[in-house]
Amino acid sequence: MLFNPKYGAVGWLALPYVLLVDVLGPPIELAGYLLIPTFALLGQLDLSYMLAFLAVSFGFGVVISVGSLALEETELRRFPRVRSLVVLMLAAVVENLGYRQLCSLWRLRGTWQFITKQHSWGAMSRKGFKTAEARALPTAARRDPRVASPERSEDLAERLGRAKKMLGEGLITDSEYEVIKAKIVSAL
Repeated sequence: MLFNPKYGAVGWLALPYVLLVDVLGPPIELAGYLLIPTFALLGQLDLSYMLAFLAVSFGFGVVISVGSLALEETELRRFPRVRSLVVLMLAAVVENLGYRQLCSLWRLRGTWQFITKQHSWGAMSRKGFKTAEARALPTAARRDPRVASPERSEDLAERLGRAKKMLGEGLITDSEYEVIKAKIVSAL
């Protein structure tokens, strides 16, 4: 697909970008993290040049993050409070002080796993969401919603109470509340 005219913009723009940023970017960035301080310690790099380069690199990362946040906010208006935007702007600055480097290490690790054909997620153990009380219910009560137990009735009443509270706080609409109520009543 890469540079194949048959795939249009995907082959000429999207995949080369992924190749450059996600595949070649992490090793180049890691080499920079290792070589720049090494050359500075050996006296092969001018300190003022190194500091200027770091400032430009850091500034570019901040501009990209804040710019993408500003574009998203002008188009989608997801954050009604100014405080939320200020917190996100600060996070955009802080992310360049460690998180970006950590993400580069993860991308480098992923690239290495791809090269060495380690395509396994490993063993996944399933735990589930049920509490000990729910597991202690008789099997029939868990399978058949019509089988009522005192614990189940209390749980359903609590659910209805929480739904009514959410309705009062404006977190759900009247129709959503009615759907929840109908499900609870049908489970009795």
